[in-house]
Amino acid sequence: MRPRLFVSHSFADSDEYLQLTESLRDEGLDFFDHSVPVDQQFRTSSARVLQQRLQGQIRGTSALVYLAGPGVELRPCVRDEVSMAIDAEKPIIVVDSKPDLSSRLPANLSGYELKSRIALDEPGKLVGALAQLRSE
Repeated sequence: MRPRLFVSHSFADSDEYLQLTESLRDEGLDFFDHSVPVDQQFRTSSARVLQQRLQGQIRGTSALVYLAGPGVELRPCVRDEVSMAIDAEKPIIVVDSKPDLSSRLPANLSGYELKSRIALDEPGKLVGALAQLRSE
């Protein structure tokens, strides 16, 4: 069964998103990517339509992968994606661009059970966390 992942990322940090998805594929993980493509941001006429599109993307996922890094927690769209995942009771895995796992997380993740917190340069651990989700 292929996991369906939504990687919540900032478009300013597209390099990390691309590194993560490429690393997962290099680890042999075959997954459906529900993320907003870095080269094709959703073009919508209103914030409401954007919210609906994001909810649709997140609703069909196995997990939300939150790509943490300096300042990401302050970006409204990323905070909204995390809120949508929490509301949908989706598992959330934090992948931190800092190897010491010290990036700040959005306040709305406080008190929400994270499945794992993994460094960006450890894709094997993310594959293991996703395998554990499938077995639960």
